[in-house]
Amino acid sequence: PQKDGLTIKYNAAGVPQWTKTFNGVGDNTDKPKAMAIDASGNTFVAGSAVEYGNDNNFALQKIDATGATTWVKTINGTSVESSDATEAVITDATGSIYVAGYIHNKGFASDITIAKYDTNGNQIWVNSYDYITESDRAVAIGLDSSNNVYVTGRSDSDASLVSNDDIITLKYSNAGFVQWATR
Repeated sequence: PQKDGLTIKYNAAGVPQWTKTFNGVGDNTDKPKAMAIDASGNTFVAGSAVEYGNDNNFALQKIDATGATTWVKTINGTSVESSDATEAVITDATGSIYVAGYIHNKGFASDITIAKYDTNGNQIWVNSYDYITESDRAVAIGLDSSNNVYVTGRSDSDASLVSNDDIITLKYSNAGFVQWATR
């Protein structure tokens, strides 16, 4: 069965103002995972969308204050049937949008992936982090007062074990360059 993402805006009294569904190109499951609202009242919904057959793609949807979808952006891994998802989203005072999640190409481990978009949906930069062993996945994102980007998640430090995840935090400059990573 078709499963679409759903976002509902409520007013202060709990009355729905608008309802927005997201239906990816593929016939499978579209999953919203995180949401942010900017100073202009735009809502950004991040998660995964099924496109290109069975590919789950890193996805970001912008819904304006009236409930109209302004744009949808996706990032697809490089393999057929990749399993990619956005897990976190945040906006800054200038209107830029930052997302964090992972790209998981079939037959390979996942890599932490972060991207920055402008308010019009243009991708400013995208970057990934791949530790030397197995799976890396972002789960949260934050900004400091200089709009440096902080991403935290999990990173497998030993491929020979079934599960040996470490907590990892990465700092990226506002231009998308890694400043440091700590495990």
